Amino acid sequence: MESKRLILFFVFSFSLFLLLDAWQRDQHPAPAPVARKADSSVKADIAPPPVPSAPLAAPGTPPQPEAGAVVPKSDVVRVETDLLRAEISILGGDLRRLEFISIPTVKTLKSRSCCSRPAPSGRMSRSRA
Repeated sequence: MESKRLILFFVFSFSLFLLLDAWQRDQHPAPAPVARKADSSVKADIAPPPVPSAPLAAPGTPPQPEAGAVVPKSDVVRVETDLLRAEISILGGDLRRLEFISIPTVKTLKSRSCCSRPAPSGRMSRSRA
């Protein structure tokens, strides 16, 4: 009985594979090939890549800003939360300024907790009536 189940499993799996393959071909047909000319004039239209005018920096060295390149102060996004203030540059996403408003302590965190209740002062006992 197990061998019949195994054979049926492979038959149904193979049929499912063929069904999915046919569906893929139907939904995403291959693009039509573009006829190309055998002329060498097509290669003449392609320009060579441009040559850099300035020498490239050695790998591993940080890029140096250009002389006179200053980031304007108005291109800054200010973010303020209950814990900190931050200024983030729009150009490149650099963090320009970070200021902590208040640093939470254990005492302030316990006072914010919704489940903080004073511990019972005495011993609790059940009274039987």
